[in-house]
Amino acid sequence: AVFPLSRDPIVETISVTVNGRSIPESTENGWYYNAENNSVIFTGTEIPPANADIRINFDPVGVKL
Repeated sequence: AVFPLSRDPIVETISVTVNGRSIPESTENGWYYNAENNSVIFTGTEIPPANADIRINFDPVGVKL
């Protein structure tokens, strides 16, 4: 499951919750940031179910022009 971000994040500030539960950063069972297409990708057992409440929070690198 791939979720594009609207702005470039400061990667260290990314936090992800699904249905109110914090999801760990992990390439196996969690999420990771893909800089190539500026998105968060869910993996393994942490891929959200349909209609889940997914929240991806981060501090942006700068102002989007």
